[in-house]
Amino acid sequence: MLSTSQPLRHLGTLFVAIAVVFIASTVFANPAVDVLDTTHAAVEAVMAAQDEVTPALMQHSEIWEPPSA
Repeated sequence: MLSTSQPLRHLGTLFVAIAVVFIASTVFANPAVDVLDTTHAAVEAVMAAQDEVTPALMQHSEIWEPPSA
């Protein structure tokens, strides 16, 4: 016959595993301080180049074909 401590032990192990996964995911979810964002000069330069080139590229059917109506 199973004792009541065995299911509780498994339940405790499950809660610990969930807590470890939660803590690990929150620790690694925060980006590092040196991550580039949209205010970084290099990112702004790339975005400006993309804004300049994208409209012309989107006119080519090989790149993008508009959906049929």
